[in-house]
Amino acid sequence: MLDVEEELYRYLKPETDRQIRNSMLYSNPMANSTTLFRTEAGKRAHFYDETLRYSGDRDFWLKIGLQGKLYNFPIYFSYYTMNGNNTSILKIRPHLQASLLVMKRYKRKYPHYFSAHFFNKIQYLYTFLPEKFRRKFHQILARLKHGVAR
Repeated sequence: MLDVEEELYRYLKPETDRQIRNSMLYSNPMANSTTLFRTEAGKRAHFYDETLRYSGDRDFWLKIGLQGKLYNFPIYFSYYTMNGNNTSILKIRPHLQASLLVMKRYKRKYPHYFSAHFFNKIQYLYTFLPEKFRRKFHQILARLKHGVAR
């Protein structure tokens, strides 16, 4: 169990379909480990794009969102830990490159493409900073992006 003193911050994913769609291009608004979907919807979306090494989950939810409404319960079903071994930190540059490409696939299908692209591009550019700066600013940028996407 996570020690409360170690908790850096917590946030809920956007709840309603409208909130989810408004934040869809900023970051993945669905927590994969806590989601359910109808098998038929997954089949129609062709499930996960196996050609994507990174951002496959985000692409999947963007496809699913084109088929119907999305919803997140306003409950903390899980928690995410951040340490030096997280793939999102260690492989952040290729992850963000893939994310920018995925965003382009859906730029006309979801709102706020240009501002979301701007924030994701800034986050991508910061990956060129030395690692000690990236570790320091990763959480700050993540909070900023979640705040703007709401």
